[in-house]
Amino acid sequence: MIREKAPLEQDLSAARSEQIAAQEMLAEVENKKSQAREHVRSTRAAREASARAVAVAENSLRAAEGIVARTEQQLSEAITRREDALRRLRGLDVLVERLEGDLRSLAVAKAALASRFAGIAPLAAADPEALVSRRSELGDALAALGPVNLGAAEQSRRLKERLAYLASQASDLTASREELLASAQELDLETARRFGEALEDLRARFKDVFSDLFAGGQADLILTDPEDPLISGVDILAQPPGKRLAGLALLSGGERALTAIALLFAMAGGSASGFFVLDEVDAYLDDPNCARFCRYLQQLAYARQFLVITHNKTTMEAAGVLHGLTMEEEGVSRLVSVRLDEAAIAGGLA
Repeated sequence: MIREKAPLEQDLSAARSEQIAAQEMLAEVENKKSQAREHVRSTRAAREASARAVAVAENSLRAAEGIVARTEQQLSEAITRREDALRRLRGLDVLVERLEGDLRSLAVAKAALASRFAGIAPLAAADPEALVSRRSELGDALAALGPVNLGAAEQSRRLKERLAYLASQASDLTASREELLASAQELDLETARRFGEALEDLRARFKDVFSDLFAGGQADLILTDPEDPLISGVDILAQPPGKRLAGLALLSGGERALTAIALLFAMAGGSASGFFVLDEVDAYLDDPNCARFCRYLQQLAYARQFLVITHNKTTMEAAGVLHGLTMEEEGVSRLVSVRLDEAAIAGGLA
């Protein structure tokens, strides 16, 4: 009996040890489940905060688009009024030149008449013979003039009234033209000022993003014509670590791609838009540069949404959600979506 009892006690002790180990494993599983639930709650809270941020950004974007649309409409109306005024002014200039030509013709005719009557002296006394001679001279001069235009005086009066009216209209058009030119100059100055402010802001962000993506170096945006920024182009100068400051043409394909991405991220940092689409921007990046690109993209993704079309595994690993298009059967496509955070949690629980 004693010999049989000893093995039973050993089995009982082993069973108790296994029970304790199973309880510890169960407690560990419960702890992991609690941590997973907490992670899911925090992820949902972050998602809701991101959705609220996106809604605010969309409202700001719609307001900004409304302001831009109204400004463009006002500018278009001002340009239309200016072109109409210029057309009227050109028509008035032609009419004024025509009237000035008529006045010059009248002046020439007046001078011709004065020369014809210059030889006729005034009568000094009421001499009958002198009066008869004067009458004969006047008759010859009148005959030389030809048919008399009885409506010349009325025509001259109408022309003078028309000239006065056109002169008044020309004065009004000239004043309107000056006002339009002043408004256009003011718009040009305001546009140049806003463009300068936006460019300086973009330059500062571009320098910071470039240094982060390249882990050093420097870059800048330079106007090709600083005297007239409204028609000027913009040159991109970049200096990756270990190289000289130069234009994009002297950089390698990967460096040009990463510089363009830096400029894109700099513009995204100052944009009110909350959604961006990137189509294979990482195609020319090697693994270290792609890792920097993904790290910076994740920083921006806290306040914005990015849809990235890519074949790069590093970029896929950094994504929050993957959408893939597969063809299980010939001619039949199927969309497959995976949330990587939820997949990671499910894998941890498994």
